Amino acid sequence: MGFELTKYLKHLWSLNQCPSNEEISSPEKFRLCQIQRQGKNITIEIPSNRGPETLTTNIMNKEDIRRRAVLLCKGLEAWMSNLNKSTSNPSRWKQTKCQLTDVGIPNGTRNEVKCPPNEQSEYWRDFTSNKKLYLWQEAHRTFQTCVDMMSIFIHIYSQYDRSRIERAREEGTSICQHLNSSLETWADKEVAKRIMNDWFLTDPGRGGQNYISMEDGKPLSENLSILLNKMSLLVSGVQCSRVDEENTNYTDICVYIDPKQCEMMGEHQDTGQDNKYQGLIEKVEKKETDERRKEEIRTQTRKFAEIAKKDEESLRAQEEGDGGSFHIYMIIPGIVFPLLGITAMIFLRKRNKSTRIQQHQSNISSRREDFSATPAPRGLISYRTNDKAD
Repeated sequence: MGFELTKYLKHLWSLNQCPSNEEISSPEKFRLCQIQRQGKNITIEIPSNRGPETLTTNIMNKEDIRRRAVLLCKGLEAWMSNLNKSTSNPSRWKQTKCQLTDVGIPNGTRNEVKCPPNEQSEYWRDFTSNKKLYLWQEAHRTFQTCVDMMSIFIHIYSQYDRSRIERAREEGTSICQHLNSSLETWADKEVAKRIMNDWFLTDPGRGGQNYISMEDGKPLSENLSILLNKMSLLVSGVQCSRVDEENTNYTDICVYIDPKQCEMMGEHQDTGQDNKYQGLIEKVEKKETDERRKEEIRTQTRKFAEIAKKDEESLRAQEEGDGGSFHIYMIIPGIVFPLLGITAMIFLRKRNKSTRIQQHQSNISSRREDFSATPAPRGLISYRTNDKAD
């Protein structure tokens, strides 16, 4: 069956309280309210530069962050769609033979033997960081919600360079508190609490039941660190603990420098811990050269952009091979259909029908088309025809 990530994101929408007078026609504003509600105007595009504000001193700019966030969302959807319910605890999920290293993110190709596509719970397979997103399409809004959330994570992690990690030897880190504050600003306290519970807390029973829990009891941030560790981040995750009953204050338990290895931070009481911390610094030093790191990030971002371009070209070639379809949209004022998103599909009969069938049988392998309906504004009809002549 698999876990459907889009349902989780729509659950976040249901928790988020949006002011009734807040405009939804300005999706460039980095607030969840601006994208969780459907726009009535089909021309309103979700800006590609939407994301947390960055400073010139930050190691990653908005494009660096977005390119990585898009890849994370695609990888997470592929992996989660292959999770199974735990047999010992049906409220938890367990990993199958499909692991995050098999989804082909950030570089490579998805292993479809281990991670077969799940049409019932995957909606973003053909999405890239170059794809235009529109407010009126639900699949676009759920995708942008995921990208927003991952952008917040990456933005905060990327601020930890070698010097800041060295200072954390005595001061500790405050990544968890920073995450919670940023999530509250993006959405509200309820949404922030839900995300902190599901992704970062090691005590999931405290403060309410998780929406998604793994069978091993580890927070999702540990799984996510596997992908983030390949994206030029020194810190790729964190485990948190809540310190008050109001669910507003958090402390860092440990941070991920390497995948699935959470290192303790903060004050050290003995030589053993001091030596362990020194080992952590040495790991960071191996991964970071101050003069080169920013350029390495830019180089990787350009590589991600090239991958997105190639993916789009491949999809375009597939569409052309299937007949070069196009869409015509017609607005009919005053008509309210019982179901939104009605798609009328008209297939034009060809004069040489028998010849066409023979050509398809000999030259084109059968391919299952996915005509997943997307919500459309009232009075919108989408006609799909073939534009290739015999």
